[in-house]
Amino acid sequence: MDTLYLKTLLAVIETGSFSRAADCLCITQSAVSQRIKLMEGRYGYTLLDRSGGVIVPTMAGELVQQKARVIIDQEKELFGALKMLPLKCNISFCCSPCFATLFLPRILREHILPKSDSLDFKCRHSTTATALQGLREAEYNVIAVEHFSPLRTEPFNVIPLPNDEVVFVSNAKLGLKSEELELSKLLRHQLVLRKEGANTTEQLAANLALFGKTIEDFRGVINLDDPNLIKQTVLAEPCIAHVSRLLVNDEIANGSLRAHTVKGFNHQRFRSLVISRTSHGDRRMDDFIQAVAKTVQRIMSPVRQKVIPSPHCPSLMKPAATHRAPVLYLKKSHEIASIAPDRCNSCP
Repeated sequence: MDTLYLKTLLAVIETGSFSRAADCLCITQSAVSQRIKLMEGRYGYTLLDRSGGVIVPTMAGELVQQKARVIIDQEKELFGALKMLPLKCNISFCCSPCFATLFLPRILREHILPKSDSLDFKCRHSTTATALQGLREAEYNVIAVEHFSPLRTEPFNVIPLPNDEVVFVSNAKLGLKSEELELSKLLRHQLVLRKEGANTTEQLAANLALFGKTIEDFRGVINLDDPNLIKQTVLAEPCIAHVSRLLVNDEIANGSLRAHTVKGFNHQRFRSLVISRTSHGDRRMDDFIQAVAKTVQRIMSPVRQKVIPSPHCPSLMKPAATHRAPVLYLKKSHEIASIAPDRCNSCP
């Protein structure tokens, strides 16, 4: 039974009146009467002697009164103990649809779902610019972004993740066999890509501008926002797409899709975790950040990469070199003391 009814019984016994108990509980006298009747019906005994000028408990009422005080005291102890427990760690995460497709299922399966009792996890998909704006406005506390040029991330912490490669892919039926193609050969075909503002679309536009071209110079353009739908469209139709190599790595391996690059294009792009400085200090948040970094590292490790220095590396303009995996150094207090970015061999 709800302790509300037990508290009502105690109030009637302590005041000796239904009306005074109603005043103490800030409810109507009829509500008090209904609660007592419900209790008497539930227990099968008359709990109050209403024959005199002052209401007193019957023998059964005295027994319920004693137990009610114990139960209410235990409830107070329970609430006090619950308040001492740490609150759930709030993780408000934002990433691109591509990042979500490639990495989020494993992150959810291996880290979020097993710890759902201690984590309040919210995730949204957005473009890099929108995600950074949301981080600045405290809508998110951790974001994973893709970018092909340096980011303005002050005053946030940044953890570089393994680099990505964005390539053109074609349906094998098109007969485009060479990995490196002239741009003019690709422009003859219908292109499937993400909407304006998406990183792959902006990177393609920047590369095309180097050749005096725009996205509209392709024979036709179809904008889809779901990376898996883009892949399925290219698998089913004689067209090309501009996507992350990792998204179509299996299809490239089995020959159903073919990957293409263009000489003079920048096909490399970077992935970074950007973290609000106020997010550190909670072990659960630090564990989540570690889990994301390790998950990306594990999934990317089998993929052949042409790695170039991260834009967070001071030798950005130097020749390409192999990078180490990102490392988190955690203090015993669980604060992230420093973050070692991807460094090339030419870095000090």
